[in-house]
Amino acid sequence: MSRARKKLDAALKKTDELPDDWFGQVEASVEDLPSVKRKRVRKNIFIDVEVAEALDYFCDKHKVTFTDIANDILTKFVKQEKKKKA
Repeated sequence: MSRARKKLDAALKKTDELPDDWFGQVEASVEDLPSVKRKRVRKNIFIDVEVAEALDYFCDKHKVTFTDIANDILTKFVKQEKKKKA
């Protein structure tokens, strides 16, 4: 058995030996998770290498995530199209 597996097994055993109320009485709801509250979904997209490189550069420069920038761009585009049709 590897050292990492032994450490994991020891930690799990130690956790199992804790009293039931050690973790408190707080109940969590799936609806309270940040990812659920944001109402986001994960989709795979394919983009040109040049576009991905440009976005990566922008993200590094401004310390933001690729996904957040892509979401902002797509949201702006969709909102503009909705305004045109309204």
